[in-house]
Order: sequence, then structure tokens, then C-alpha cells
Amino acid sequence: AMLHPSNTFTTIKEKKKGSLVIAGVLLAVYYVSTVLRELYGGFLFTYYDAGSFNSLWVLVKSAALVGLWIICNWLICSLTGGNGRLREIAIVTCYSLIPIILNNVLQLVLTNVLMTDEAAFLNIINTVAYLIFILMIAIGFMVIHDYGFGKFVGTSVLTILAMAIIVFLLILLLILVQQLTGFLSTLIMEFTMI
Repeated sequence: AMLHPSNTFTTIKEKKKGSLVIAGVLLAVYYVSTVLRELYGGFLFTYYDAGSFNSLWVLVKSAALVGLWIICNWLICSLTGGNGRLREIAIVTCYSLIPIILNNVLQLVLTNVLMTDEAAFLNIINTVAYLIFILMIAIGFMVIHDYGFGKFVGTSVLTILAMAIIVFLLILLLILVQQLTGFLSTLIMEFTMI
């Protein structure tokens, strides 16, 4: 997929190749590599604090964010005439995570070897990995949705906007549930004291 993204994603679209199992494994490996990079990266380059580390927060920042991207992109592209199905969007997105997974593993190894003066190498590797990821996502979505570059950029902006709206609504719902449980527990305490 990294060497020939256009051919790979065309095969996924036209010949229905590509596996949701492999996509799920890649998503799980992405999450695990992100956790390992944060936990076991070199102490000169990471900000690991055992007291405040939460792997659920890493799950939200990595795998849940990818899942939200997949769902929001499917919703937006369904409205804007995209040809991609949810299965294809998930496969293309997870296959495009390969450069970031390799970057996480490389960062894990190199942060334990390099000195702080050599941090520029890590930044270059990180930047290249994310640029390859963006290129793969762009090629993949233009192939599966049958979009031009302009429409891809537009739907990507709308997808990010939809993600922000969903996160805002989830936070709002969480706050409302928290206030409701606080109110109900106060009400129950008042009734038990009477």
C-alpha cells in the first residue's frame, strides 16, 4: 500500500480486495505502538509520567479518533455523492496508518539511542511519515469516492467539522449526565435524611 497506493486502493475499490480483519489489526497495532512510544520512548524525548498516564486517553487520541474519522467521512461522502462504502473507507484509512505505525516503532527505537542534539532527525522522520499518511489518504479517498483533489479537500474539511461537532455533542452529553447523576444523588440523600 505504501509503495503503490493508487494500485492498491483501485484493487480495493474495483475487485473488492482488502480485509477488514487486516484493517482492524493495523488499527490495534497503531494503538499499541502509540502506547509503547509514549511509555518506553527515551526519557530525553518523552514526557511520560507514571502518575498521570492513562491508556484510555491514548485510545481516544489514536484508535477512537480514526474510528470517528471513518464514520464522519462515510456520513459526509454519502451526502456529497461519494461512491465509497463504509467498508472501503475503513480499509483505506487503516491501510494508510502504516507509515505512522512504522514511525512510532522507529521513534521508539531512535529515542532510546539518539541525543537531544539529534532531535532534528526525529522531527524529519515524523514529518515524512505524516506526509506519506496524508498522501495515502488523499489518493485512497480520491480513488474510492471517485473525487477530484478539490472535492477531496472539501469533504475532508467537512469531515473534520463533523468530527468536531460530534465530539462537542458527546462532551455536552457527558456533562449533562454528570449533572443529572449529581442531582439524583443529592435528591436521594435528602429523602433518606427525612
